Amino acid sequence: MTGGAMRVDTRYASGGTVRARRRLAVLVLSAVAALATWLGPAASARAFTPAPPEFYGVAVSTALGPEDFQRLARANIRTVRIPMSWPDIAAGPGRYNWLNYDGSVIHAAAAGITLIPTLRGSPGFVSNNNNRPPLDSAEEHALWQDFVRSAVERYGPGGEFWDFARACPPHPGHCRPDLAYRPFEVWQVWNEPNLGRFWHPAPSPGEYAELLELTSDAVRGVDPGAEVITGGLTPAGRGARNSVPQNDFLAALYQRGAAEHFDGLGLHPYARKPKQARGRAQKATAIMRAYGDGGTPIWITEIGWSIKGPRDNDQVTNRKGQAKRLVRVMKILTAARDALNIKLASWFTYQDPNFKICDWCHGAGLFSKKGKPKPAWKKYVRVTGGRR
Repeated sequence: MTGGAMRVDTRYASGGTVRARRRLAVLVLSAVAALATWLGPAASARAFTPAPPEFYGVAVSTALGPEDFQRLARANIRTVRIPMSWPDIAAGPGRYNWLNYDGSVIHAAAAGITLIPTLRGSPGFVSNNNNRPPLDSAEEHALWQDFVRSAVERYGPGGEFWDFARACPPHPGHCRPDLAYRPFEVWQVWNEPNLGRFWHPAPSPGEYAELLELTSDAVRGVDPGAEVITGGLTPAGRGARNSVPQNDFLAALYQRGAAEHFDGLGLHPYARKPKQARGRAQKATAIMRAYGDGGTPIWITEIGWSIKGPRDNDQVTNRKGQAKRLVRVMKILTAARDALNIKLASWFTYQDPNFKICDWCHGAGLFSKKGKPKPAWKKYVRVTGGRR
């Protein structure tokens, strides 16, 4: 089923653009930021109160089952970022197989979990390298936009998935007439576009600005009320090969007029120490304000540390250190969420993957490959005020 022929009922779209509404909040946010700066982070930490459950999340690298989503719900972790890979979904140009994703959407909705999909990748009929963006021709532009529109038409407000799941089609495992209605309202564009490993052959703010425009036009053409967020920018720099540092990349996006094409800034503020993650968010906020975009929120779609990998890597520690850093960074980001307009703090990753994404990623999970909880999981639940 392609989902390409159906259009969303615009009654679900709210008036005006998300970006325009965000700008109305600039003065309020500035005042809150000033107060938070005066109080200082230490005062905020002493008075720590968990944020709403939607603020806490996990980014996943492997599929979750229904018991995983229920576990997250009990823990007051109510946002999950999932990859939505075009190569994995495409059955050919303009043809899509959504069934594997349908299962995740059903399990998440049943648990009261919000999903944030990351749209990314080029299938084999576009490129032999799935990290090369589909920007080389008008045909590639059209194929990408068709994929994006089809995803929104399926899972967005009024999307065909919600009728499909409730109508009890001849797929018993996907028959849920009582399924909660939780359409996708936030869409992330690509992953870490300032790194060459995810943007072949080399990261380019100009190219990424072009992809943002193509994607936002496709998303908003179906759901004008949707929020489009950038791929999570990493610090890069400091010896990272084939990369553009976070702040340089962000400033270049604004210089290329990309501000009108995103409603939130995705950030992956990886750092050696938790307090440095806040510093990276502060620098991004300063750039956004310098370009008159201080009302646009930050979505931290990845942050974390690993128990495996090179010992000299900033992201590698031991089990106790991982748990300690998780508590510290989540408390810091919770305390800073008003001052820096942070909408989400999402841990990477839920479970150690069986494959090697990077030289430390395979040990970053809250659970081991066999599904056993690490101390970091127990600490995360304490931070959120949930239960295991």
